[in-house]
Amino acid sequence: GIYSDTIMGTVIAYDSVIHFYNVTVNYKTTGTISVSICDSLQAPSGVWFNATGTYTDIIPNSIGCDSVITINLTITTTTFLRDTVFACDSNNFRGMNLTTAGTYYDTVFTGSCDSFVSPTGKVWNMDGTYMDTIMNASGCDSNMTFNLTFGYISYASNTRTRCDSYTSPSGKIWTTSGTYLDTIVNASGCDSAMTFNLTVNYSYSRTDNIALCPGKSYRVGPSLYTTAGTYTNVFSTTLGCDSTIITNLSYYAPAVATVNYNFCTGDSIMIVGNWYYAATTFMDTIVRGSSNGCDSVTTHNLTTRTVSPALNLGADVVSCVDGGVTVYASTAYDTYNWSTGGTTNVLIVNGALTGVGTTNHILTVTQASSGCTATDDINVTFNSCVGLNEVDADLNVNLYPNPANNFVTIEIFDKYNEGNLKLEILNSIGQVVSSRNISSSNEKVIMDVNNFIKGMYLVRISSDKLYMTKKLIIQK
Repeated sequence: GIYSDTIMGTVIAYDSVIHFYNVTVNYKTTGTISVSICDSLQAPSGVWFNATGTYTDIIPNSIGCDSVITINLTITTTTFLRDTVFACDSNNFRGMNLTTAGTYYDTVFTGSCDSFVSPTGKVWNMDGTYMDTIMNASGCDSNMTFNLTFGYISYASNTRTRCDSYTSPSGKIWTTSGTYLDTIVNASGCDSAMTFNLTVNYSYSRTDNIALCPGKSYRVGPSLYTTAGTYTNVFSTTLGCDSTIITNLSYYAPAVATVNYNFCTGDSIMIVGNWYYAATTFMDTIVRGSSNGCDSVTTHNLTTRTVSPALNLGADVVSCVDGGVTVYASTAYDTYNWSTGGTTNVLIVNGALTGVGTTNHILTVTQASSGCTATDDINVTFNSCVGLNEVDADLNVNLYPNPANNFVTIEIFDKYNEGNLKLEILNSIGQVVSSRNISSSNEKVIMDVNNFIKGMYLVRISSDKLYMTKKLIIQK
């Protein structure tokens, strides 16, 4: 319309001035629509509503003022119906002739889903640019342009084979074989309905506790183990999943023993069916003889013992029949038994009593410290010495061997056969270590010096009229 207005000055009075204005007044528009739609609605302003209710949406109308739209919204949820059909040869499903087994989909629109309802109630279900006009409050047209793009619900069928579990696109975790549904938003903002025909195969795991006999090995697949420990081997099952074998490997303690035998020289002992006569070491293995079924190994140590020092009467002796032979055995033994009946360590053989010829004399001794008995013998031969040159000296003494190790032979010839000679052996400090009387004019003394310590000794032959010494060296 055309309007006028008057203003007056505040200090000086002037004539009234009349202003004329050409004014155009625009009005906002309002409207109410009722919409039923599937899943969600995008209002004209671009706002999404996904629950049933009454909403207000504001967009500019064709003259630049607000167009207020009240939306009475009813949301219809997409419904999935599953049907399992068993058919012979073929089956007709919603106009499709199906001849092979599988999962098939068909969509039925209810009239409110997959479509857009304009403010005036027009229903559009295809992409395009649309015009809609509603009347505003002043009775004029409110012209609206809709650039409409539809998103569509998508469907997919998937066959999956997994080990142990499968995580769906929306994050669901399935651990058993079966057919499952999952829904995510597709690229157009609508539901993507997926069916999963899932086969779940399972991994396999076991723990083996193995105890072996010493020296044995254990194989797991290509791996050969020879020491105790925990081992993990992973293989692939026939279905492609992991097969894990944990092996706790241990070994039994060796079944070993040692048996010691000690017997006197000359004795014998039976061990595991065999006789043994001398010192030796051998091992006896009993297959699976231990309590845990492993081999049992016994070491047998055989040692021999004898009297110490060893009994040795020396070499056989030859002397003249008019003389005699004296044999001294070691004094280290506890008992002495001569075949002639003597019980001391000394054997005296008189040629005049024995006569020409050879006699054998046997000595048996025992020793408590070793627990053993020993026997040795010596042959004494007396010859007729008629025709042999006499020794010019009144007293003649021979020592052999000198130095001596085990035995020394002392030959004594007393020309005048006085029969009162004394034989003494003195050590390096003058102590008499052995002494005896010589009664024969031609005496041969065999003496065991094993119990003499190493060093120099004096052999002294003396009487009231004669005196002679000779050096004797004992070496070991």
